[in-house]
Amino acid sequence: MIQPVKNVMSLKKTLPETIRKVKAAHPTKRVIVACMDESRFGLLPIFRRKWSFRGSRPTQQIRLKYQWVYLFSVVEPTTGQIFSMIWNTVNIPVMQCFLNEYSKTLPKDAVCVLVLDGAGWHSEKGLDYPDNIIPLKQPAYSPECNPTESLWGWVRDKLGGHLYNTLDELQDRLSEIVNQFDRFRNELKSRLNYSWWAKAHICN
Repeated sequence: MIQPVKNVMSLKKTLPETIRKVKAAHPTKRVIVACMDESRFGLLPIFRRKWSFRGSRPTQQIRLKYQWVYLFSVVEPTTGQIFSMIWNTVNIPVMQCFLNEYSKTLPKDAVCVLVLDGAGWHSEKGLDYPDNIIPLKQPAYSPECNPTESLWGWVRDKLGGHLYNTLDELQDRLSEIVNQFDRFRNELKSRLNYSWWAKAHICN
C-alpha cells in the first residue's frame, strides 16, 4: 500500500510522483489511476424540480421507507470508464468480492493505483488486495479528492422524481442506469476528469 496523503493539496501535488514511483516499481506494466467509492440509494424519494401551473404549488408523493441498496463503483476519470456492482450491504467480504471482480477486468499488462477513502471496509488490514491493485488512501473528510463523488449526483438525477415501492424496483432502475454508463461515457468523463487529475497523468 502507498502511504496515505495528509491533505487535499498534498494529494493534488503528489499524485504525479506517486504514478512515477508505481511505474518504476512495475516497469513492464501500464499504470491505471482510478478512484473508488460506494453510495447508498434508498426508497426515500429524491426530490427534483418539476413543472407546475403558475400560482399553484407543485406536489410530490412521499413514502418514508428506510431501506437501501449500495452502488459500488470504480471510475477511471481520464477515460470515463466505470466498473460497478450493486449490493444490499457494505462490509469487508462484500468489498473483497468487489475488488476481486474489478481486478479481473484489468488488462494483464496493467496495474491500478486505486484512490479511496478510509472507510472501515476499505482497510487493508481486513482485505487482501489483488496484486494488480495498489490502494492509495485519500485524506480524511475530503470527498473533493475523489472524482467518484461526482458520479453520485448524476445517478440521483436519473433516479429522482419517481417513487419506488420496493427495493427490487429500485435495484432494477439502478441497474438500468449503471448499464447506461458506457453510453454516456463522454458526458460522465467531462464531470469526472478533474483538471488536477488529468494533469497528473501527463507523466504516465
